[in-house]
This record gives sequence, C-alpha cells and structure tokens, in this order.
Amino acid sequence: QGKLEMGDISDVHPQALSENAPTFAGYMGAILSHIKAVEPRARIFLLTMPQRPDADPQRVPLQERHAQLMYQLAELFEYTYVIDLRQYAPAHDADFREVYYLGGHLNAMGYLLTAKQLMSYIDYIIRTHPEDFAQTAFIGRGGDLHNESQKW
Repeated sequence: QGKLEMGDISDVHPQALSENAPTFAGYMGAILSHIKAVEPRARIFLLTMPQRPDADPQRVPLQERHAQLMYQLAELFEYTYVIDLRQYAPAHDADFREVYYLGGHLNAMGYLLTAKQLMSYIDYIIRTHPEDFAQTAFIGRGGDLHNESQKW
C-alpha cells in the first residue's frame, strides 16, 4: 500500500467530482463538495497541523503544503474557514508532548486544551465575520425560513 500523495488545489473540481485526482487534495475536495451538496449553506472549519519542531525535518514542507491547501480550499468553498493551528497553537514539542500526550496521541488534558483552542478560534472567526453566522440557526431547515434582510 503506497502513501497518498498530497496533491494541490488543481486536483479539486467542485462541479465535476469525477475529475478530482486521487490525492489528499482531491479527496478533501470531494468531501467538501458532498457537504455542500447536502447543505449548501453549511459552515465548515478546516484545521492545519500544529508545528512539531522536533519532528522529521523532511515533513515540514508537507505540513506547509497542507496548510496552504487548507487556505485554498477555504477560498474555493463558500463559508469555509481555516483554524490555523500551525500558526496560532502552541508547538507540539517535547515539553508539550510530555504534559499533553500519552504515547502517540493526546491525553485527556491534551484533548481538553485542543477543544478550548478550537472553541476560542471558532469564536474569533464568528466575531470577525458575524454576517456569515447571523442565520446559522436556519441552516438545514429547508424552504425559505430565514430573515431576508440578512446575508445568508
């Protein structure tokens, strides 16, 4: 079993999913396209990978390409936002892992910290773009149930 290639934004074709390349980018595009087909007004949050300064240096370019792809996907799909853990979360270095990891995964404290980071970041995004979230209570309700004087 080979590794999945990262690909790039040119692998994503929201209007023609059969043309998506069999890459991480193409599969992510297909997932986002499906979400938008089910609910066009869905708000989607994409995450970048946190920094790992002591990880294999050969992985850094891949992590940077991943972050770039998340921003490009957010541009391509309406109401899609990036939670940039790479830039704004603490680095997952040895000291961080000693406290917040158990083996190769986060421990309970690590998951709680991550949840609080995500909640704070989502709150920031909503406060920065309040017009995008004013009518989220009506998403998925069907029909024309919404306040027509507000942006969807």
